[in-house]
Amino acid sequence: MEPLGDFRYTLGCGSRTGCFSKDRDINGFNDEAGVIVSCMSGSVAAGSTLSFRLSAIDPIDMSTRFSFTIANVIYDDATGSPLGTSGVVTVAEGATSYTGTISANPPSSAVPCQLLNIAKTMDDIGNPQIEGDILCGASADPAVGLTQSGAPSVRRDIHDPASVSTAAHFRIVLCDGLPIAR
Repeated sequence: MEPLGDFRYTLGCGSRTGCFSKDRDINGFNDEAGVIVSCMSGSVAAGSTLSFRLSAIDPIDMSTRFSFTIANVIYDDATGSPLGTSGVVTVAEGATSYTGTISANPPSSAVPCQLLNIAKTMDDIGNPQIEGDILCGASADPAVGLTQSGAPSVRRDIHDPASVSTAAHFRIVLCDGLPIAR
């Protein structure tokens, strides 16, 4: 069985001008209808680890690939929060990408992404899943946000489509490294 990704988010502009927000929805099994889901969960001496990439084809133009990646996060299972500033977020829209570091703290210019509530749970039919919440930028300060590759003054936000101040929730079922219940 292939992994399933489920993530709705907005690539937002915050208080910045000259930019358009995009609502994105990646929901499906790996290699189905243009969706790509790759995920690895594990452990190190300091805590649990998580890296994943979710990607889909833009449903409007049917050619632009967009993706959301979290890489190299080390987190505490008990709190569901990253340790220090471990991990990086990369959001791609076609050939344009935006990156930022991750912590458990509210977004700042130094660390624009807050990752919270990481949990290993079971879905409705007993499959292992990992889920969590992410908020990048979403500040009145236009200097807080993901940095565009090649144009470091360009910043973007990641948030829930319903609210610029609410973290977006992700869920990945059958992430490699999660224990499978028998």
